[in-house]
Amino acid sequence: MKKPPPMVITHPTASHLPALEFAAREAGDGLVIEHGAGLYSTPLFARLGCCVVCVETHPGWAEWASWVYQGKSAVVAALDIRRLADAALVFIDGPADERGPLLSTCIEQGVPTIVAHDTGPKTRDYYGYKPHHFMVTRYEVSHPVDRTTVWKLKPPMGVPFDV
Repeated sequence: MKKPPPMVITHPTASHLPALEFAAREAGDGLVIEHGAGLYSTPLFARLGCCVVCVETHPGWAEWASWVYQGKSAVVAALDIRRLADAALVFIDGPADERGPLLSTCIEQGVPTIVAHDTGPKTRDYYGYKPHHFMVTRYEVSHPVDRTTVWKLKPPMGVPFDV
């Protein structure tokens, strides 16, 4: 099946979409964990045919995500942390109080690619992102667009401090 062309959305609340689409395409058939259904991320993952576990606590959003995914992806109310070991990509855009702790867990577990929304300097504290999140040496940390950060796991160099 031929992949659809890239999306171009310029609305400020969708500023994360180009980086997210790149990461989703790079994840290929790997598991994508979507922390929080969204007007842009959910249709993007569905359009690309990603294998998704969507974590959504709000009943209305969960119902909407189930409709968008048409039963081809799981929509759950809580994340089973053990699923992180299988994830190729985790997108963090759910409840504010869960974002920082989830990012810490993803980094600790070595998730290959993490994309987090609302990571700009003005909103970091509100969402629980900490300064050390942006200085993890195991990851290449980039800010491809305003308010979005991508953590890409570096290949191991095979030295004792490579953990």
